[in-house]
Amino acid sequence: MGNTDFRMERRTMIFRRRFRATCTAVYDAWTEPAKLTRWFGPTIATSTVSELDARVGGEWRIVMVMPDGVPYPLKGVYAETVPGERLVFTMDVAEHPDAWHAALDAFRDTPTGARGGSIVTTVTFEAAPDDETVMTVSQRFDEASDRDAHYHMGSPKGWGESFDRLEELLAG
Repeated sequence: MGNTDFRMERRTMIFRRRFRATCTAVYDAWTEPAKLTRWFGPTIATSTVSELDARVGGEWRIVMVMPDGVPYPLKGVYAETVPGERLVFTMDVAEHPDAWHAALDAFRDTPTGARGGSIVTTVTFEAAPDDETVMTVSQRFDEASDRDAHYHMGSPKGWGESFDRLEELLAG
């Protein structure tokens, strides 16, 4: 996972990464569709942004497509946007393929058959010396078993690969 720090707390996964770029540059990589498509998702995926309205109440939609052609749509609504400082948004995975949901459910203590649940994602951008940024991504799940299931499905690896790609984008 490169140099991404990772930890879990109660119902939350927390990722922390330092980038050689300003807070504004890192924030823009999250809020500008042309930049977001270049780094978002695991290395094997290609991503397209069909909607991104980075303002409170605005919606976003990204579709990650795996090498076998299977799409993994994600969508949500922004609850908070502070340019260069903070983003808070929901992440809805309900449209992921049935097989993915079945695999996720298998990792839950008690399978629920649920198709998603609420994942509240908070991204903060903290200025560091030399125009660097410490970015923290915190994902809060409805239940600890949901967090654990996402962990076992490879969420830390996927985010780590995304952040490696983000680092390349910011360096280039």
